[in-house]
Amino acid sequence: MQLIDLVKDIDGIKIIGSGDVEIKNISSDSRECEEGTLFVALQGSNNDGYDFIDHAVGNGASALLTESEAEQKVPTLCIESETPKQIVSQICKRFYGEHPEHILAVTGTNGKSSAVHFVREILHKLGKKAGSIGTLGVVDVEGNRQRGSLTTPGIIGLHQQLAELKKQGAEYAVMEASSHGLHQERLSGIIPEVAGFTNLSHDHLDYHGTLEHYFDAKLKLFTEVMQNGVAVLNSDIKEFKTISKKIGSQKIISYGKNGDLKLVATSPELDGMTITFEDAKASYDISTKLIGEFQAYNLLCAIGMVEALGIPMVEIVKACENISAVKGRMDIAAFSPVGAPVIVDYAHTPEALETVLMSLRPHVKGKLVVIFGCGGERDKEKRPEMGKIAKELADVVIVTDDNSRMEKAVNIRQEIIAACPEATEIANRKEAIAYGVSLLEEGDMLLIAGKGHEDYQIIGRRKYRFDDGEIARRAIGSPLWDATDVVSATKGTTKNTDWTAYGVSIDSRTIKRGDLFIALKGEAFDGHDYVAEALEKGAVAAIIQKKPSGVKDDSSLIKVTNTQKALNDLAVYRRNQSEAKTVAVTGSVGKTGVKDAIAVILGYQARTHSTQGNLNNSIGLPLSMARLPLDCKYAVYEIGMSNKGEIKPLVAMLKPDVSVITAIEEAHMQNFKSIVEVANAKAEIFESTNKDGTVVLPYDSSLLTYLAAKAHKLGIKNIVSFGVGEFANYRLVKGREYSDGIKLVANFRGNDFRFKIGLLGRHNAINAMAVMAAIEAIGGDLGQAARTYIKVRASQGRGRIHRVRIGGNRITMIDDSYNACPSSMAAAIDVLSSVGYDTRGRLVAVLGDMLELGKNEVEYHKSLADLIAENKVDVVLTSGGLMKNLHSSLPQDVDKRHVEKPDELLGVINEVIKRGDVILLKGSHGSNLWQVAESLKAGEGN
Repeated sequence: MQLIDLVKDIDGIKIIGSGDVEIKNISSDSRECEEGTLFVALQGSNNDGYDFIDHAVGNGASALLTESEAEQKVPTLCIESETPKQIVSQICKRFYGEHPEHILAVTGTNGKSSAVHFVREILHKLGKKAGSIGTLGVVDVEGNRQRGSLTTPGIIGLHQQLAELKKQGAEYAVMEASSHGLHQERLSGIIPEVAGFTNLSHDHLDYHGTLEHYFDAKLKLFTEVMQNGVAVLNSDIKEFKTISKKIGSQKIISYGKNGDLKLVATSPELDGMTITFEDAKASYDISTKLIGEFQAYNLLCAIGMVEALGIPMVEIVKACENISAVKGRMDIAAFSPVGAPVIVDYAHTPEALETVLMSLRPHVKGKLVVIFGCGGERDKEKRPEMGKIAKELADVVIVTDDNSRMEKAVNIRQEIIAACPEATEIANRKEAIAYGVSLLEEGDMLLIAGKGHEDYQIIGRRKYRFDDGEIARRAIGSPLWDATDVVSATKGTTKNTDWTAYGVSIDSRTIKRGDLFIALKGEAFDGHDYVAEALEKGAVAAIIQKKPSGVKDDSSLIKVTNTQKALNDLAVYRRNQSEAKTVAVTGSVGKTGVKDAIAVILGYQARTHSTQGNLNNSIGLPLSMARLPLDCKYAVYEIGMSNKGEIKPLVAMLKPDVSVITAIEEAHMQNFKSIVEVANAKAEIFESTNKDGTVVLPYDSSLLTYLAAKAHKLGIKNIVSFGVGEFANYRLVKGREYSDGIKLVANFRGNDFRFKIGLLGRHNAINAMAVMAAIEAIGGDLGQAARTYIKVRASQGRGRIHRVRIGGNRITMIDDSYNACPSSMAAAIDVLSSVGYDTRGRLVAVLGDMLELGKNEVEYHKSLADLIAENKVDVVLTSGGLMKNLHSSLPQDVDKRHVEKPDELLGVINEVIKRGDVILLKGSHGSNLWQVAESLKAGEGN
């Protein structure tokens, strides 16, 4: 196009020189100039284009567009207008061509990319030709993505992209409008007919200076860019009224819990949620693949924008079914081998991180783990804010590097950790992700925040390829099993060996894509009845001993004689394949906590596998062993029992290098005549322990000598002890409790150690000695273990501390509801006393029956009265037939209540609780106190 034709009839331009120059492209980057280029030399946010004119002409630019005359021998278009960006916009539109007929734009701090994605997806499903422009680049009418570099491109690039979408046949273009783009007038000449506003929070103040200026920039979309269109606004944000007033006469569609599109409810599931909303005409339910309530807001924003185009709501809702998240926005990147989702999200502001964590919580049954960092050379004020939010809303926090740019990454991390001292600091983002993945148990969730869709990391001035989702998938690892190994291990027969499994499962209810399902047959169930369901949910194959009904003929089935034996065969086969050093932990009490601590600490030193949850019996242990990845250096397993003879076959499969007995106590006594019989049953762990390995025993037990003699008789020479006794090999010298843990002074084989653990209670301090003994015995670094023990936290239902609201009162809850016996009950009340001393709140003990205690069960319950008196517990609430004995034994002046069933406790708790109270929930699993704990955590006690 000739230069003269390009500017014909555009007011405010003076041509200096000849207009008979062929223009082939337009650019504001002097480096991209060549013959035929019109170089746009305007004042930018960081540079003045006028300074690069010589460079542009030197590269071949054929003409210039400037705000003042340039001393060059090429034609110059000199702008004589107070709105130069409007002039550039007109030129670009004439050069590149027309835009799609319908333009829609979204602004706001968070949610822009998701809302734009949803609008384009809805229009696409409705048969409309639509493209989008934003942080994720350009998405064409076929859904193909082209890389972009800015949320809102520059004027030239934006016009070029819109024209290209039009040429592809797009009727609709949906775009993100960033605060930078609006402030810099990049949308000049583009008039959307619909504009959405998602929310406003703390971001980009390094550019705008104040939140007020940042908000003003966002408002330009409605007050300057859009003209007589429809504004779709979030009614639940505090800025709603201000925006509504500023908009003037333009039509408004509001969305939110108080909007025209009223959000009624969200029903979370593991991999999505159902969204219920209403408009003036009807109520609608949409089943989606979205996670987090804020995504419901983003979807409602998109629905409102599409409705503003005149499309019927019924059609829009139908198009929303099973809609999924945009890449990097609450994106399920992977599932761990036990089915724990790994979520990747772009949350890089305090408000976004808070929103994401709060939105994820309803989807999480176990612990919520978050990994994040902060970018260098960006708003520094948000770093401690994000640390504080992560501390309050996540169960495990891992602080790592983001795009550090030219700042020292260690300084950025420390500014975050200052507000979250409990966080684990792992500088290398890849290692941080691998560690986060290693922590995941069934019911957990991992959030990797900050980078989202970005597939790079900026360190210094270099950009390295880095994709959080891809790294997470690699960390989860290679397939656990291929068909050939499964057949070799089980001696089974199959028609199909073309599959690999990433997990092993025996429960169709929790099956995950890529699992190998084993159809176990029990007294009350038959796994063969659920094979079809498991395969339907994504299991790649099933081990069976008879043909199940409802299974397709082409399904991958491995026929064996006995499926329980097949599970054991898989465990033994994997143990023989693996080079992992193995620790086995048993004991009457404390075994889960010790197992977890060993696994967490070793996990900092090398890849470590461990028993998940309570998989410690004749089914659980081989299942845990069958899930062992081959690249693990360490494996830590828990072995439980309730009868003699149960440990022996399990340890025969395991062949541990280190075996730990935590304690011999009066638990599961209904099957034993004496404590010595319990010791004999626990000592079965020695029978297949590596003779060159190590046995770790409780020094303070009256049965120490008895146990050591049994181990020695079996040829085990390395026997070490732990405890508080003077001659314990791993001895607790003293401990000082704080609100967040205990500072310990210890002596390990004659060497003094000082370190802190992130747990409370004397029992945890003593158990720390067993943990350190096992770590040194297995070949771990004892010094590093001492430094990282602070990262160990109580597991779910085993003493984890929660801050909850009951009846509007903020209280501290100690959830130790998983199990109970006399010694663990004493330890739990000790923790209650410690936490209460620190908070100065009333001590409230909510206690359920201690089961399986044998003939002395009544006396055991009565004896707790002395323990409660010694620890000055203020309120005692009990449930169950056995706990009635404690209730009767308590003095009349004690504030006490008793109910028969645990579900009656919620009302009683709500009645007696006061602000600042510390409440302990403790009972055997069968007492169902864990259900009360879950209800309180979910806010159902209000």
